Formats: sequence, structure tokens, C-alpha cells
Amino acid sequence: MVGRQAAETSSEDHRRWLAQISHDGLTCAVHFTGNSNQPDLPAEIGSLQMDAVAEGYTASRAFKRQHYVVFVAVRSPAAGEAECVAAEIEKRV
Repeated sequence: MVGRQAAETSSEDHRRWLAQISHDGLTCAVHFTGNSNQPDLPAEIGSLQMDAVAEGYTASRAFKRQHYVVFVAVRSPAAGEAECVAAEIEKRV
């Protein structure tokens, strides 16, 4: 990320982290972000989603409250499991 602050995560860093925590079974990744510049927030969420897809996470959900977002990405080798888990998390939130 050009001009990012020390506490910010670049797309490259995020993808590396997603790859490092993934394993052969079910994997759920949770990323917290916030941006008080509301027009930028949808692009940031989209970037998190693109990173997840690039690393094989087939389901995701973003939960927003004011200018904070909890982004959950799920991957699984079992067909349909990732979407079922993401939907269940969404239901419980």
C-alpha cells in the first residue's frame, strides 16, 4: 500500500498472512479494519475480499459498525462447507 502507516496492512502482507494460516482442513481468517474516511471503506473491504479469493478462501462476510469492519474469510476442501460456515457466522452475528 503506497503511503501506508506502520499499523496498516498491505494487500501483499494480508495475502501472505492468509496463506500462512491456511491448512488442509477448514480455515477461518478474521481481519479487523477501520477507516474514518467512509468513502474509502468499501474499497478496503473489496481489497480484503480480493486477497481472500486469491488465497483460496471461497466465502467471506464483512460486518460493519460505524467505521469499523470485521472481515471473515473461510476456506475448506469440502464442497460447500466454507459457504455454510460463513452463513452460520453471519446468522449468529
